[in-house]
Amino acid sequence: MTAGIDNIGAMIRNERLRRGMTQEELGELVGVGKAQISKIESGKGLTIKTVTKVLGALGLSASVSLKSEQRIDKRVIGYIVAAINEFAAAHRMTTREASNYLVRFKGVDFLAEHYEAEHLLSFDDSVQDLTRVCLNNGGGAQTSDTLKRHLPPKSQYLIEGITKDIIIYLMVDEGYDLPEALSIFHNSETFAKLSDEDTGLYIESSAYVYEILKSELKYGKIQ
Repeated sequence: MTAGIDNIGAMIRNERLRRGMTQEELGELVGVGKAQISKIESGKGLTIKTVTKVLGALGLSASVSLKSEQRIDKRVIGYIVAAINEFAAAHRMTTREASNYLVRFKGVDFLAEHYEAEHLLSFDDSVQDLTRVCLNNGGGAQTSDTLKRHLPPKSQYLIEGITKDIIIYLMVDEGYDLPEALSIFHNSETFAKLSDEDTGLYIESSAYVYEILKSELKYGKIQ
């Protein structure tokens, strides 16, 4: 049986009731009063020591899993989405190919870690930096002084904005980290349609496109 710390009190209460025990009886086994058990079951005053004692009295055990809290910075995500598009244009890749390449060879990690410095550079310089980083990590794209970034059409700015929002949705709603969220969306049929100007999807809201993506992830295709 697994439960997050927010649900541990309810889990204890359910297990106590399943065993037909009163709060007084559980308290006697743990060495505390009924009021303390009531407090624990309501999710208050929980400590590892207390939870371990209560679970032990119920014949259960607990393990602790520590996770670092994911930091979501909209500025960083927006910049990385734009940088992926610039990298794709400079190396004559599709956005999907560039995203997969930069995730695989740590370009996305580099941008996230060094955002404060990289976002102050021109995209030409950022593309050069990304190319070198990925090359050092086993990638095949070469650096070149002749790499030129294109002037993006207005539709690209709209696509980048929607992409940024959906990456954030995936990170917040589903708990994906940034490389995972980028890979999921850039490899989806939804993103392919978003990138196709003929569909007109790029003029819709981010929430609308996200609903399409969720349907695709649920059913394996766009409904």
